[in-house]
Amino acid sequence: MVDFQDFTIDAKRYPLQEFADFLNKNGLKYIPIIDAGIAVGDNVAFNEGVKRDLFIKSTAEKGYLYGIVWPGRVHYVDFFNPNATKYWGEMLDMLYQQIKFNGVWLDMNEASNFCDGECPPPAGTRYLIRHQNYLKIFKVCSIIKLYGLLCFPLQV
Repeated sequence: MVDFQDFTIDAKRYPLQEFADFLNKNGLKYIPIIDAGIAVGDNVAFNEGVKRDLFIKSTAEKGYLYGIVWPGRVHYVDFFNPNATKYWGEMLDMLYQQIKFNGVWLDMNEASNFCDGECPPPAGTRYLIRHQNYLKIFKVCSIIKLYGLLCFPLQV
């Protein structure tokens, strides 16, 4: 993956087709991992999802619901959308053109989120960040990557 973005291959760092071919020649299978969260940014999966209006809508504000997982800010495909299956099929076809895989592991398929609820907040919103027993108030101003953190909005 390029920066943890679904349906991408970092061929410069990882010659995966060579690895997949080796596995297949030895009776093993290559199964890439795909997450339910689609990275927000200039990438094919995100751009196509926006173009087709496939992401879950926010109930708190206009636009799509935000979450944070491995690539940072993400949107989640609304699987109740009748076009969601076609989108996933096309994205998997695009990945298959890059590397011939034998199956797919859809990880974090319960729409996992490193935040509790919708996140990240709009720029400048104050958030309480909790990690085990460590508490501190941060101002969240841009795309953030959280690992092992839970974020809760403050009523200030």
